[in-house]
Amino acid sequence: MVMFSKRFYSLLEADNIPATDKEAMQAELDKGSTPEDFGAKELPANPDRDNVRQAKQANMSVQLNQLKTWVEEIDKFTTYLNGVNSESIQTQLHQAGCDSLFEKIARSETKKIARVAVDLSSLSESFKGYLIAGSAEARLG
Repeated sequence: MVMFSKRFYSLLEADNIPATDKEAMQAELDKGSTPEDFGAKELPANPDRDNVRQAKQANMSVQLNQLKTWVEEIDKFTTYLNGVNSESIQTQLHQAGCDSLFEKIARSETKKIARVAVDLSSLSESFKGYLIAGSAEARLG
């Protein structure tokens, strides 16, 4: 392993690393031989590569939009479960009168509702991280 490491680092530090496969082959051949003697040639430009890149970018755009929609819906539902507005489930349960069905639900299910809201919020934040990473990747192409 030490031998490999030394060789690897010496290659990294070398100034005369060939830029193309043809140059690398030329460096390894006997004197008087050329890469063309062995049928080596430069590869033509590949127009399909641009089509593939465009298809990937289009697919990424569609997926980013879908992910953005998921984040919005999860955030809406989290607010609906445990928001500070008067329409949230938690608020309505805690505003219920004594000895009512909602008061019984509030007493037994408040922690569960809060836990579900926290888990959904965590999922939303994870998705937002993927959304940021995906947007950066899409910009880089």
